[in-house]
Amino acid sequence: MLGNLATFVIRQRVFIQFMAIALAVIGFRALQDLPVEAFPDVQDVQVQVVTQYPGQSPEEVERSISIPIEREMSGVPKANQVRSVSITGLSVVTLTFADGTNDYFARNQVLEKLQTVALPQGVQPQLAPLATAVGEIYRYVLVAPPEMPAREVRAIQDWLVRPALRRVPGVADINSFGGAVKEYQVRIDPRSLVRYGLTLDQVNQALNNGNQNASGGLMRRGDEALVVRTVGLFARLDDLRATVVSAKDGKTITVGDIAEVVVGDRPLSGMVANDDQDSVVEGIVLMTKGGDPSKVVAEVLK
Repeated sequence: MLGNLATFVIRQRVFIQFMAIALAVIGFRALQDLPVEAFPDVQDVQVQVVTQYPGQSPEEVERSISIPIEREMSGVPKANQVRSVSITGLSVVTLTFADGTNDYFARNQVLEKLQTVALPQGVQPQLAPLATAVGEIYRYVLVAPPEMPAREVRAIQDWLVRPALRRVPGVADINSFGGAVKEYQVRIDPRSLVRYGLTLDQVNQALNNGNQNASGGLMRRGDEALVVRTVGLFARLDDLRATVVSAKDGKTITVGDIAEVVVGDRPLSGMVANDDQDSVVEGIVLMTKGGDPSKVVAEVLK
């Protein structure tokens, strides 16, 4: 047997050389496609439902958000476990599925069930990105001139850098931390509310009603039809100040009469420091589950 094999190898030298080169090429390609991970991904198939309920206590979040979602998710196919965490202003419901369940099948099932959950008005649950606990593959810090306000640096991260990186193949999401989030703040004077006999709900309702466009239908003009609409979205601080809250004795009361309207920063709940800088803006790249970290990082760095 071995003699016949040796004879074949000696007589078919060109064929053997060709096969050796082919095996070397296949091995090199396989090495390039081999995923290299510092930590293996051993996480179960999970889907997280994240819901924000600003300003509410953990008890209220549990009662109004977490419990209704848990109750509705109890019948999701292939779901083995449902658990939740409720903290101030935030609910996270985690569903664990049987081994081998397709991730996208699990997410579709959860999305279908979410459509039937009765939640408080204005509350919108979202699915966490399709990433795992070891999906944080890259972190970066934005370098900006010292005189640039922190809110402007964060705006660059949220409106320019983050959308661009989310288009990279294999990136599930980009988490932003640090800096300051820009807000248009209406700082109401309580004494003015008492003087004019108004409430916070009236001011809030006036601002919501005033910041919107409306359709006026069509206006016929001969053989043409013109689209009529009203433009009411706030574009400047003066638009906020001019919003009418109430009218008494023939005189209108505007937001500017009872409040100070300014551009400010959202109250900070933490900060990110780097080397000798006390406050910076940081981004964390999350890789899609099952991706190759080395390839995704290489695409991010391009």
